[in-house]
Amino acid sequence: MSGRRLTPVPEDLMRRLALLALTALPALALAAPPQGFDARVEEVMKASGVPGAAVALVEDGAVTLARGYGVKKLGSPAPVDPDTLFQIGSTTKAFTTAALAILVDEGKLGWDDRVIDHMPEFRLYDPWVTREITVRDLLVHRSGLGLGQGDLMFIPTTTISRAETVRRLRFLKPATSFRSGFAYDNVLYVAAGQLVEAVSGETWEHFVESRIFRPLGMTTSVTNDVDRLVAPNRAFPHGRLGELRGMGPQQAFDEKKVAIGANAGPAGAIAAGANDIARWLLVQLAGGRLPGPDERLFSAEAGHEMWKAVVPVPATQLPGPLADAIPQFRAYALGWVVQDYRGHRVIQHSGGTQGFRTLILLIPEKNVGIAVANNSEDNEFAPGLVYELLDHYLGLPKHDWPKAFKAFFDGIGKPGVHFV
Repeated sequence: MSGRRLTPVPEDLMRRLALLALTALPALALAAPPQGFDARVEEVMKASGVPGAAVALVEDGAVTLARGYGVKKLGSPAPVDPDTLFQIGSTTKAFTTAALAILVDEGKLGWDDRVIDHMPEFRLYDPWVTREITVRDLLVHRSGLGLGQGDLMFIPTTTISRAETVRRLRFLKPATSFRSGFAYDNVLYVAAGQLVEAVSGETWEHFVESRIFRPLGMTTSVTNDVDRLVAPNRAFPHGRLGELRGMGPQQAFDEKKVAIGANAGPAGAIAAGANDIARWLLVQLAGGRLPGPDERLFSAEAGHEMWKAVVPVPATQLPGPLADAIPQFRAYALGWVVQDYRGHRVIQHSGGTQGFRTLILLIPEKNVGIAVANNSEDNEFAPGLVYELLDHYLGLPKHDWPKAFKAFFDGIGKPGVHFV
């Protein structure tokens, strides 16, 4: 070893070099979808009573599966195809953070800017919190609002405008101190959508359609239920409306009664099919790169910020057959949940609306993306299939995750079974 003195590399430069290295990595050869996967999907659908489903898988920068299964509506023979629209619920939140990321890249705002510096009319219950809350705070569920607080401003569906919804935030008394813990909410993503409009001069809907859908080639996706309800190729919502919600035979809902109000769009109103969801998975795994030469949806730095853990999220305690699904760490990032699965880092988010369920999961180390959606309120279908696919792509032993999740959800509320 020579006596040459080494100059320390600045931390910011190290991070940028690491990002460049990650985006320049060559694709790794991976396994294709499991053999007999289509038959397995049909088997799990039958066991759960799910009418229809959409599945998208991407590997090494290519779509390996984008397919529809089952029917759009019970009692109708019309099959689900790769472009059939499914409500994707709260997985919409990642689109809202991507819209903000584009504005960050353009220098029009920063993640840690105060919200009132861009939206002076914004007010929360506590004047100090109003003054201090940042763009990042809007996105990570640490404002002090309680779990789901404010949801009644758009459930059931309403004609209240997004601007009026944001104005009413000042009347929501916080449940805890600012930045003291995690409590999932939707209303501050509504505010984030309004912030997109305040900064860009375009509505959240128009911005997402023109700046995200169009560059990605997401030609059939919609940002609101007005457009979804007139789309001929859409899945219909279903649920079990027996003595208790979730019990009894599966039946189609009255779509208009369970529609999402336009004010809630940035929190959960996007509807998309398997083909378009696959395009979204590809750009996420590519760190914002688009297929064209030197084209990007957002920068690598913005992609890093959106996947960076911010607020710890308590892990749900699950019974024996689901024990391996309990993460050792879990945190909320910007529109995504970052956690581990048996020692592997995964990026995921679920979505649930009245009549639909969705789960999107990314395995960055394997360059794999998985998305599963179903047009019913059966909770075991999407995670069951996603965890089976996780084991497949990570080379882990097979486990009947759909059966385990079904037993768990069927047992909620029964003696000895607890959901925390």
